[in-house]
Amino acid sequence: MDKKINISLVGGQPFPVYAQILDNQPEIAILVCSDQTEKDAMRIKAVLNHNLPQTGVSLLKISAEDNALANQYIKAQSEIFSKPGHEITINIAGGTKPWSILFAKHFAGKAKLVFIDQNNIIWDMDTLEYHELSPKDVSIEDLAALHGVEFLNKTNLTFYTDQDRALIPRIIEARRWNSGAFQALTSPTGQQRPEAERSGIKWLDDQTCRLTLFNPQKGAKTFTLQSPHARSIVPRFAWFELQVALMLSQWPVTKQVWLNSEVALPNGVEALNEIDVIVETTIGKFLFVECKTSVYNPTDIDKFNDVVKKTGGLGAKRIFMTDKPMSGTIAGKCDHAKIPHFAMRQITSNRANQLNFFAALDAYMSNINER
Repeated sequence: MDKKINISLVGGQPFPVYAQILDNQPEIAILVCSDQTEKDAMRIKAVLNHNLPQTGVSLLKISAEDNALANQYIKAQSEIFSKPGHEITINIAGGTKPWSILFAKHFAGKAKLVFIDQNNIIWDMDTLEYHELSPKDVSIEDLAALHGVEFLNKTNLTFYTDQDRALIPRIIEARRWNSGAFQALTSPTGQQRPEAERSGIKWLDDQTCRLTLFNPQKGAKTFTLQSPHARSIVPRFAWFELQVALMLSQWPVTKQVWLNSEVALPNGVEALNEIDVIVETTIGKFLFVECKTSVYNPTDIDKFNDVVKKTGGLGAKRIFMTDKPMSGTIAGKCDHAKIPHFAMRQITSNRANQLNFFAALDAYMSNINER
């Protein structure tokens, strides 16, 4: 019986393997792995079993060190699978270089060799024809599961009401009256800081707080901050994350936006981390965003970069958002890590700046990340 068979070489990056199988929709998917990548293959298999139940998925383990042994095994597999009428596709985006060479050698004339890049472009390595990955729904949960990451909690932007959204300009107005006092009063231990003297905050209920800020030049001013989720928006810079999320929701390729995503990384390493904003796009990619009004500690950049790579892989797209532009060693650290950084005050100052920001994001999303 004729079969559509997909053979994928599994390396340390599972998404290209999964995405190409999703595009190919085979009846049989074979994941070629080594002892070192068996866990990656098992994760791919689990996500495929959930999303492509009609595809039979199996693992083939071969040596990544003994090329002579790998050669014998791959030759034997070519004789098993190369039957008349079978349509065989081999994805060489993963695995080892010797594997790619040996599969090309033993399946020459019997299979189509393909390669998928970070832009989800699938290349036929014989004809050099290519096509974009067909638009498929790849959820952020799928992407995380492929890397062994679990989402413990996350909030969709639609959770916030129009009243919540309207609160942001009011918060920004209050913060600009006296940013030091605002920060002191809305941080966990803020009222103990000197900046809070002659200023105060009082929560009337979970939806309403009265914030009085003293400005040495302008005097005191009272702000009433009220919305259904004010208690979770006002403290700890959550308002800034919501401001960034709302702005990114206007990006033309945005499908949906998630805030405060708590993730558990595999193997118990740094078991709990938080990603401030994740944007799911209509182009089949995800944008991870770290939001801080200001960055003082360079390790914040390293930590964000590490969590994003572990959640989304080496090809994951990530940016840093601050209130004012980064400068000095902090900006240099971000540049060295190849993380674009932007300032909300500049972006939101006028419509032209916002459109330029979206254009910069479009260009960044199509770039291939350096390894």
